[in-house]
Amino acid sequence: MTPKPSQFWGGSVSNALGTYSFLDKTPPVGADKYRLKIEDLNGTITYSNIVTLIFNKSTDRDINSRSIVVYPNPTSGKIDLTIDQTTVAPEYTIQITNNVGMVVKTGSSSEPFWQTDMSELTSGTYFITVISKKDNKLVGRSAIVKL
Repeated sequence: MTPKPSQFWGGSVSNALGTYSFLDKTPPVGADKYRLKIEDLNGTITYSNIVTLIFNKSTDRDINSRSIVVYPNPTSGKIDLTIDQTTVAPEYTIQITNNVGMVVKTGSSSEPFWQTDMSELTSGTYFITVISKKDNKLVGRSAIVKL
C-alpha cells in the first residue's frame, strides 16, 4: 500500500541528500541538543547525530552579540557578519579563532558588512572577534558553530 502524500507532515519522499534547517526562537540558556528523527516509508525510525549548541543570553554589560551579528548560525558554508552602525569605525580587523584560541582565519573590512566561507574548517565552535583599527578596541565577539 502506498501512503498518501498527506501522511508526510513536514517531510518528503527522496533518494537524495537533503538540507534541513530549524530556528529555535526560545532556546533555553546553556547547552541544547538537537537531532533529526527520520522515518522511512516502511516505518523504520532512525536518528541523526546529536548536535550540541550553546546559547548564552547577553546582558546590557555583555558585548557579545550586541555590536555584531553573525548568520546563519550554525553554518556549513558561508557566513555573513553585520556590525552595528552605532560602532562605526574606519576599518575593522576580523579574526576567527577555534575553541583553544588559535586564529584560523583573518580578514578586514572598511564596511559594516563582511562575508567569508567556513566550509574548509572542521566542525566545531568558533569565535569571531571584531576590532576597530582606529583605536584597537573590541567592537564585538560572537560564537558560531560550524557543522
